[in-house]
Amino acid sequence: MAKIKLTTDDKNAMPISMHKIIHRLALVLLICVTPFSIANFVQGDFLVGGLIFIICCCIFYISFNMNSQRQYKGNIAFFVLMPIAYFLMYNLLVDRGIIGILWCFPTLVVVNFIMQQRQALISNTLLIVILSPEILSQFDPSFALRIYGTLITVGALSSLFVNVIMDQQNKLHKLAITDPLTGLLNRLTLEEHISLAIEQHNRTVTPMTLASIDIDHFKLINDQHGHDVGDKVLIKIAELLETRTRNVDKVYRLGGEEFLIVLFNANLQNARAFANNVQQELSKLDFEYDITPTLSIGLAEVDKEKTWEEWLKHADENLYQAKESGRNQVIS
Repeated sequence: MAKIKLTTDDKNAMPISMHKIIHRLALVLLICVTPFSIANFVQGDFLVGGLIFIICCCIFYISFNMNSQRQYKGNIAFFVLMPIAYFLMYNLLVDRGIIGILWCFPTLVVVNFIMQQRQALISNTLLIVILSPEILSQFDPSFALRIYGTLITVGALSSLFVNVIMDQQNKLHKLAITDPLTGLLNRLTLEEHISLAIEQHNRTVTPMTLASIDIDHFKLINDQHGHDVGDKVLIKIAELLETRTRNVDKVYRLGGEEFLIVLFNANLQNARAFANNVQQELSKLDFEYDITPTLSIGLAEVDKEKTWEEWLKHADENLYQAKESGRNQVIS
């Protein structure tokens, strides 16, 4: 069964790996901020208490969706949570002076964690702009300058910290799902992608075909010329497969000399034309030591009655038949 992943309501959203951090941050905020709402209600400050209560509700809603619906509501944070929070910051600054400024520092940090970089920059810039009239009127110029300096520094450092985390998470994710030698996708996402392809076919009746590919006599290449030469053959063939496929297609290295391609919107006739073209293009490539590798290819068109395992098994059976038929064959 395909693994369920967190999704987001924004196509330019932060990496999925950041969502766990946001979820835990939301829980910490609820624990830390809720008592202030209660305290303000007890003291009779219903405006501040009510604003903090609404902020807590937004945080709870975001956290709930991430935990139960497996979705991150990024736009809720940008269009609802932050405007309310900034209105609260302004009121705190007007009524309580420096205490309002103190609450700005954690706000700047939280914004960088729960929003995209562009949204966070806009939000934090707006916060400083909104508070500027009160900062300049309540504090002397030298102290106001220090406030600006510390606010900008905290915002910039937290943004840098989040960007480093996101960059490392992206690199780790890429390492986890790609083959280190060829850069192709590995087995980790295979089950999910094939299952999604079957679901798409069942909804739209779009033809899709698996191409199971094996390099003929690859062990002989390694035995005769060494694994370094064998690796170069793998890399060159992987590059060929990538250049001959479209952006919508998925190309995997399953291990050793085995490859798999999910051809979207392609029936058996289209897939056979693709496979024959790959074999022809491969014959034109130059390899060291006059090596002339060939490919055996098994094709299997998607069938809504089959599971992803059965679809893959059908392609592998045709690949085995291609090798049994003398290799350098395409069987569908």
